[in-house]
Amino acid sequence: MVFKTHPSPPQETTVQIRSVTIVVPDPQATAAFFEQSLDLPATPHEDNLEIRLGTSTLVLQQGKADSGGYYHLAFDITENRIDEARGLLRQRTDILPAGDDGIVTASPSWDAHSLYFNAPGNLNLELIARHRLPNAISTDFAFTDIQNISEVGIPVTNPIDAVTSLQHTFGLAPFGEPSETFAPVGSDTGLLILVKSGRIWFPTNDQATTNRPLKIGLSGVDGSLTLGEHCTIIGV
Repeated sequence: MVFKTHPSPPQETTVQIRSVTIVVPDPQATAAFFEQSLDLPATPHEDNLEIRLGTSTLVLQQGKADSGGYYHLAFDITENRIDEARGLLRQRTDILPAGDDGIVTASPSWDAHSLYFNAPGNLNLELIARHRLPNAISTDFAFTDIQNISEVGIPVTNPIDAVTSLQHTFGLAPFGEPSETFAPVGSDTGLLILVKSGRIWFPTNDQATTNRPLKIGLSGVDGSLTLGEHCTIIGV
């Protein structure tokens, strides 16, 4: 597979996603998937379970799941190991059908390749290799090479209004041209994926957004912001 590099979209503030807190009906089952399928064990912390993904932490809280509602999270992997990641992932779990035998080529402005899969607790997950990031390795791929949580899906009533709020509060720029249903904000190092509530997560036809609580900790910004009824973003 030959990858071509494209210039980054314009950006104002560079952020990284340091923590994401989600609510799942059975944190132990979700944590077991991460340990057994991705070699990423969870550690107890207060009443939660925490999973380290590179420089980010995924926090699992116990709570009710809405019927059919899914969180979306993307994890960066080393940019030159998407083929190896596919081979290893399919040994552990089902890859969602899409693209070239599971590998999805992003638009030129994203310059990336992705794999999609599900985890217990209604999680729509993505491994993404971003070719603009200088993280190539010469060793065999392992899931411990996951760099960070690089995307979080945020359902909102009006994505355009949410983009404006993020610009005013944190100085974050749109990643490409925002639309009324899909509006990424941030940069290659961290993206908030604003979507209209009820939107179906790619690459499925039945995994809609969730209305469960979501808390995101961002480095590189100050302050806090509430988007919709369920998402809180704080600078850490």
